Amino acid sequence: MPLVRPASKEQLDELLRADPIRNYSPLRILAEWTDPCDLHACGGSAFFRLRDPDTGRGFVVLSAATVEEGAALATLVDDRDASFFTVDALVRWPDAPNEPAGAVLRGHRTDWHNPCRQMSLPPEVMLPEPDPEVVALTPDLAPYIHDHYTMRHALDVAYLEERIRCGPSVGIFRDGRLAGFSMTHDEGTMGVLEVLPDYRRQGLAEKMSFALCRKVRESGGIPTVHIKRGNQASLALADKMGYVHTGDVTWVGWR
Repeated sequence: MPLVRPASKEQLDELLRADPIRNYSPLRILAEWTDPCDLHACGGSAFFRLRDPDTGRGFVVLSAATVEEGAALATLVDDRDASFFTVDALVRWPDAPNEPAGAVLRGHRTDWHNPCRQMSLPPEVMLPEPDPEVVALTPDLAPYIHDHYTMRHALDVAYLEERIRCGPSVGIFRDGRLAGFSMTHDEGTMGVLEVLPDYRRQGLAEKMSFALCRKVRESGGIPTVHIKRGNQASLALADKMGYVHTGDVTWVGWR
């Protein structure tokens, strides 16, 4: 078994920056979220946890350079952890129970599992001029957005309000109502992209995505998306816009 060793925040930052595009989200979380703890490294792989001070539940981030290193670090997951985010080498679990990291889920009931393709927009891809139809969102729209978002079960109104306040967000109004919307997640990726059924196949998703890309670049970020496997419409849109595959990730939550 590869050697797991304690690490400082600075050491993990340096390790993750060996591949900053692949590790875009872990780097953002490590830098911007409050008080990461239980920091460990194993070869070229990194592990850290964020603990909710009220409930004690943990959110784990693991960037696995190899299956073996990732499996060694995954043994640090404990019964108080509520969700788990991993980059690359462990993305196949829990689909394949024989994978080394599959042991992480023993004794846990998995509530959701989202294996995703990470795609990023290279800096040389030129963006179209801003479309005047695309506008910034306001926090008062959060309940409406929650009601009309296909994946509403994965987030709540408070989260949407926070993301509209703290990160770039865009929308398009048609016929006096919000016909489409998108924003950035708290780990830096672009998401919550939705176009209401009556307004699909009219180019709204592409308009909003380009506008959000521009805002992310202006803030110093890299336009990055996590697209769930099987979401062919979003993958096709990303390909059309010039995104490239920069890694694979999985999000897992359990009781």
